[in-house]
Amino acid sequence: MTGNSFVAEAMKLEDEELLFRLDSIRERERGELARFLAALGEVDRRHLIERKAFPSAYTYCVRKLRLSEDEACRRVRAATACRKFNFILSHIADGSLTLTGLALLANILTPENVRSVIRRACGKTTREVARIVVEIAPRPEPTDSIRSAAPASESNPTAAPQGLSIGRPAGWDRVQACSADRDSYSFAAPTNLRAAVQRIKEIIWHQDPRARLGDILLRVCLFWLEHNDPQVKLAKNGPRAKKRDSKPGARAIPEWVQDEVRKRDGGRCAFEAEGKRCGETSGLEFDHIVPFAIGGPSDDPANIREVCPNHNQYLARLAFGEKVDRRKQDGLDRLPP
Repeated sequence: MTGNSFVAEAMKLEDEELLFRLDSIRERERGELARFLAALGEVDRRHLIERKAFPSAYTYCVRKLRLSEDEACRRVRAATACRKFNFILSHIADGSLTLTGLALLANILTPENVRSVIRRACGKTTREVARIVVEIAPRPEPTDSIRSAAPASESNPTAAPQGLSIGRPAGWDRVQACSADRDSYSFAAPTNLRAAVQRIKEIIWHQDPRARLGDILLRVCLFWLEHNDPQVKLAKNGPRAKKRDSKPGARAIPEWVQDEVRKRDGGRCAFEAEGKRCGETSGLEFDHIVPFAIGGPSDDPANIREVCPNHNQYLARLAFGEKVDRRKQDGLDRLPP
């Protein structure tokens, strides 16, 4: 159906019939949401997301199911809670507990408090649920946030910037775009950061007497990346020379092999399935294609690849069975950094 068809269908209905239709649609929507959360939890239990070359349930929801970043965050958090405590699904289905409310509660639910907390949260607004959360788990420091903001001379105090959550709820960075090249950062930091920033200002005064905190942090970040980012060092210096820096048959992967693998894989998870590559860039680990435990060499780049943590665990389970320690245990999986 086209957009006009949906509108035309609604316009034909009498008032009471239209209200009844709206209530019916919402009721079905709640039931479908409960089924979605149950299905997402089961998909994770069967490791189907990793098998399809996605690094996480969050990424699967965004890329494959085309949910917004905020929707994906909420649904992954809620599905994690429902997988641990199945009875919550009935509250989602009957509308007494909202998806946003459950996502807020997910991190504080335990076997000891879950029933009392859910009972308190049912029928509450998002603001009231948030109050329950901070009562149980007070957070003395503010949530880290990032907002795009125009310089003071260009700012419009009456404008309401549109926001896009790109991180985890309860502590993830947020971005709200209202300027192309300026961001406003807000975060809690150790008290000695002030002295460190002041000392840097003093050192660079002749180069940039008007340096602001953002300029200094950018310099520090770029300096750190230049000296610590493997991809940056590889691009700058090239692969390290092949040498015998480990004993034959050792598990440790030689530095020259690591460089060759990074150059080949490009700093992205190399796991592939059905012609699709995962491509995750966060938390990459080296994986033996033929496991070391059954004779796979560590000194041959052809037997080493970079993979994300979820696919490293998935491949270990394929090789050694479900008894392999699973990092995500009682949760669906990592959300993005």
